[in-house]
Amino acid sequence: MAKRPNPDLVKYIEHHLEKGFEIKNIKRKLAEVGHPIEAIEEAAQYVLREKPLLRKKPTKFLIIYGIILILAISVFAYYIWFKSTEQLQYTETVKQIETNQSYKSMADIQLLKLAASGNDIKPCDFVESHNYYYACIGRYWLREDCSWEQVIGADVVKCRWDGYKKKLDQAVSTGNVTLCSQTYWTSDCLASIAVKSNDVSVCKGDTGCVTNFSVTKKDKNACSVLSSRIFDHDGCIYSLALSMDDKHICDDIISVGRKISCNRDFETKEETAARVNEYYAEQIAKIKITDYELFRKTLHDTISYYKESICSLINGEYLGVSMVDLCYLNAAYSKNVSTCGSINDSKVKDCCLNKGSASYIKDNCAEYIILPR
Repeated sequence: MAKRPNPDLVKYIEHHLEKGFEIKNIKRKLAEVGHPIEAIEEAAQYVLREKPLLRKKPTKFLIIYGIILILAISVFAYYIWFKSTEQLQYTETVKQIETNQSYKSMADIQLLKLAASGNDIKPCDFVESHNYYYACIGRYWLREDCSWEQVIGADVVKCRWDGYKKKLDQAVSTGNVTLCSQTYWTSDCLASIAVKSNDVSVCKGDTGCVTNFSVTKKDKNACSVLSSRIFDHDGCIYSLALSMDDKHICDDIISVGRKISCNRDFETKEETAARVNEYYAEQIAKIKITDYELFRKTLHDTISYYKESICSLINGEYLGVSMVDLCYLNAAYSKNVSTCGSINDSKVKDCCLNKGSASYIKDNCAEYIILPR
C-alpha cells in the first residue's frame, strides 16, 4: 500500500479546490511559503486521484450563493461578530475569487503597479511575463538602484539624479563623508560637511572641496592644504582673491604666470585695452611691409581684433595707396566701423563713403578690398 502524502498538504489542497481555486495557483502558493515541490506534487496527485470531482471549477450557483451570503451578512452586520471562523474564511475565499477574476483582466504593467501601490505581491501570480513576474515577487519597487523604474518604463535618468540628491542630503545632514562617494557631486558634498563642521581636513585633499571651503569661509590658510600641488594651491588662492575682490591675495600665488593672470583680472577695462593696444602697436611698428600677402595677414590680424586704431602705425604702400588708408577702408568694410573720415586719399575715401553700394565697390574699389565682409 502506497504511503499517504503529507496530510496537511492534502487537507489544504482539498479545502481550496472545494473553494474554487485552480490547482496550479494552489501549488504556487505552497511553493512560495517553502514547501518542497516533490511533496506538493505528491499531495496534489493524491487528491486529484482520490477526489477527481474536485477538478471541476465551482458552479455558478456557488458564486451566487456567496453573493447572497454577503448581502445577508451586510443586513445582519450586528451579528457578524459571533459567526464561526469557517464562515469568515468562506467569505474571504469568495472575495479572493472575485479579486482574481479582476486580476486576470489586467495587463502585466497594471498588475506590477497595483502590487507596488500596496506593497502586496498577490497580483504577481497573474503576471504572464517571467521577467515582470520575478520583478514583482522580488518587490523591485523597494530597490534604490532604479531597476523598478527601468522595468515599468519610467524616467531612469531622473531616478538616478534624485537618488544622488537624496544621498547628498543624507550625507550632509548626518556628516557621513562615506556617502559623498555615492553622489554625483563628491567635492560639493565634502565641502558642505567641511563647512558645516568648520574642518577643512574633511576634504581629505580634494581640490574642489578645499577651494569651496576657502571661498565660503574666506580662509586663505585653508589653501595651504594643497601646497604640495602648486597648480591646485594657486587655483584655490586665485578663486579666493576673485571672490573677495582683493588683489593683494594674488601675492600668495606661487606660480609667476598664475600670479600675473590673477593681477590682470583686477585691471579695469581701460587698462586692459591699453595693454592690448600697446602690444599690437609694438608688433606692427616692427614691420616694414612691402609684400602683399604679409600686408594682408597683418591687416587681417589687426582688424580681426578690432584694433583699427592701430592702422596709423602701418608703414608702406600698396597699389600706390598708403597702407594706412587701405587699413581704414578695410576696417570700415569688414567691421562696419566709422573709420572713413581718417582716410587721406580722396579715391579711397570715396570708396569708403559709398561702401554700402555693392556695385560701386565691385566696379571702382574691388582692388582695394582685401578683407571679406
